[in-house]
Amino acid sequence: MSWLRIRKNSLQLLSGHRSTVERNWDTAIGFLLKASQIQPDNADPYYFLGQAYQGLGKHEEAIAVLRKSIALNPHLQHNDYQVTNAHFRLGQALLKVGRTEEGQKELKIAADLKSKAFKRDELSGSFHQRRPLR
Repeated sequence: MSWLRIRKNSLQLLSGHRSTVERNWDTAIGFLLKASQIQPDNADPYYFLGQAYQGLGKHEEAIAVLRKSIALNPHLQHNDYQVTNAHFRLGQALLKVGRTEEGQKELKIAADLKSKAFKRDELSGSFHQRRPLR
């Protein structure tokens, strides 16, 4: 992939992420769809698209892109927080459309991943005790 194409994708992704944070769902979707077309194997635009679709109540669309985001990161290689949250959001969307069993399964996966991350962080010393403010 050319440098220019990567840069263009980064701008689309950052603009889409910013719009998601600002809850400008339609704007976010426009940027993120472009980012996903430029780099279809990048999980990030699909994850943020899932958030935007959920913000608009488009749960079937959210389900599709969140599944894609998870499929692109089957072993938490990219970002374990994002993958865990994608499972959580997928579970929410599935529940919203009445697919209760599937939704509960995804929520359990999210909870298990979160638990593993806490244990891993605890063992590695990633948790730091807070110092009192002076």
